[in-house]
Formats: sequence, structure tokens, C-alpha cells
Amino acid sequence: MLTANILQDFIIRHVTVNRDFEPKQMVGNAGREQYVDEGIVKTIPRQGSGVEDIKVYFFNYGCYLTIAEQKNKLAALGLVPDYYAQIQVNIDDPFFADKYPNSAQWNVDDEKGASYFAFFSHVGERAVGIGRSRRGWRGDWWFAGIRKVS
Repeated sequence: MLTANILQDFIIRHVTVNRDFEPKQMVGNAGREQYVDEGIVKTIPRQGSGVEDIKVYFFNYGCYLTIAEQKNKLAALGLVPDYYAQIQVNIDDPFFADKYPNSAQWNVDDEKGASYFAFFSHVGERAVGIGRSRRGWRGDWWFAGIRKVS
């Protein structure tokens, strides 16, 4: 059961994910302008193989979150990241990030920051950024996860 202590409602999207694609293929399938560190793209976690139907939960806290806080908030909601499923939402609905800029992070290190991808629109351009940063997240970013399997 999902529990939340947030003011925003969840946005729920159903997607069919092909986990056999390489991370670079997944990002390319989004059809966005890419601002990416190719070395970081390769590290996007794949989480299995084959084709899978998944329900993805997007949430927003409406306030600045540090890297550690974002990770903890996801866990507190009973969610785990599913990077491919989140990318698939942005592939299936290219308008989604126009209204709901969304991001995910992995390889979190207290000193080095976190690897991340971010789907967004800026001045009419749809883009995806992939890199590494020690900065946190402004309150307009949305994050996503799937239910933890017990």
C-alpha cells in the first residue's frame, strides 16, 4: 500500500517497457534534444530484461530536496525507482515533461553527488539532460517510482 504525507496527488501512468534496449537506445527513443554525458548514460540501471507492463507513480513535494532527501522521500512512499519505466512515460507522452519536468537519480555518493537524468522543456525545446551533480532538486521537479515488491 502506498502511503504519502504530501499535498500533491500522484500522477499514475501505465507503460509497456522493453528492458532489452541499451540505455542509450532508451534515451534516443525519447526523441528529445540530448544534453548528456555518454559515460553516465551507460550507467542507467536496467533492472531486468524482457517486456513488462508497469504502473508508474509520479510525485512532487513542491519544495527543494537534497539528493539524500529525494532518495528518502521515494522510499518513505513505498516506491523504488524504475528508470526504464520513467523514461518510457516520457517516450509515450512527449508532452508529459512540458508540464511535469521529471528526474531520477542513481549512484548516490555523499561526496560526488548523484548520477541523474532529467526530462524537461526550456524555451520551446524538449530535452533530456544526463549527468552527475551534487546539487539538489528545486520544488518544480517530479520524481517517479513503482511499488516495492515485498
